[in-house]
Amino acid sequence: MVRREMKSDFRDLEVWQKGRDLRTEISEICKKLPPEEKFRLADQMLRASRSVTANIAEGYGRFYYQENIQFCRQARGSLFELIDHSMVCIECGYISRDEGDGLINEVKEVIRLLNGYIKYLQNRKNPEHLTTQLFNQSTRQSRKMIKAVIFDLDGVIIESAEIKTRAFELLFADYPDKVPEFIAYHKKNAGISRYLKFRHFYEKILGQELSVEKEAELGERFSQIVLEQILKAPFVPGAIEFLSRNKDHYYFFIASGTPEEELQNIIAYRQLSHFFREIHGTPKQKTDIIEDILDRYFFEREEGVFIGDAQSDRVAAEKAGVSFIARITPGDDHLQDCRWQANDLTTLDSILENIISIRSREIDNQ
Repeated sequence: MVRREMKSDFRDLEVWQKGRDLRTEISEICKKLPPEEKFRLADQMLRASRSVTANIAEGYGRFYYQENIQFCRQARGSLFELIDHSMVCIECGYISRDEGDGLINEVKEVIRLLNGYIKYLQNRKNPEHLTTQLFNQSTRQSRKMIKAVIFDLDGVIIESAEIKTRAFELLFADYPDKVPEFIAYHKKNAGISRYLKFRHFYEKILGQELSVEKEAELGERFSQIVLEQILKAPFVPGAIEFLSRNKDHYYFFIASGTPEEELQNIIAYRQLSHFFREIHGTPKQKTDIIEDILDRYFFEREEGVFIGDAQSDRVAAEKAGVSFIARITPGDDHLQDCRWQANDLTTLDSILENIISIRSREIDNQ
């Protein structure tokens, strides 16, 4: 172990400053909570927000880098706790959806800064730590690689996209004149949650309010229609071969619009679990899932690829800053203008190699 260098007060760290701003905002939000939450949710949120800055400060004062890293990891745990508490505030109506989403985004920004600080400390921990020049060379080389391959499930690994299209047609069979408009919306946004689609159909197409009870009923009926068929559906050509051949070469993840519990059951039943590091579904959004994976595994944006079959998947990849590969399903032309595309996964190896090759030339010419 190497004694770390003391360069400045912890208050000069940007991550501590952002954590302090977050702590102040949490304190103001807690003042809005009802009295019955004073010793429950409010107390938990205040403790978590103060834990963030306190752990960063205590870690800074420790003798060894590894000790500092450990305290930073505790601070990161408190930040994720704050995301959950923020969701409780939204769900209970204590704060508006916009205010809650803004708060969660602020927490994520602190997580991003903290991950960068941890990565810096990990580099400094090595007694032969890289010089700036070597570090830059290492970073450039890393940007040429692909480490994380993130898949949608329906229409990318399992040929289940049309199963869900037919399920929506059955679900809304009482509105035959409205179904074509909805199916067009569904195909363009195949990667988003079915519950968002239910709301779109009722609120935007029918012009009706969708009650919580009706939404739950639609979700249950939809699952009953599709689940048995998905468990029997064929795999996309080349999918199993690619996963088997490359499971020790890449980190594989799932980011799907399917409810997470149902998704986990499908993956387990189809005996796919051993291929994937993590499996994520709704209610989390795909952009958030991708960003969270990159941050927690310390991947650069250039090291990630997302493979999907819908325009919403493409948007999620662009927002997260990763390359997007479009799986073009028969009869669907929404993604024909994508730079990287495939009719199935038999050519996925060569597509990834081409991405790496082109990126290497671009970086070398910078």
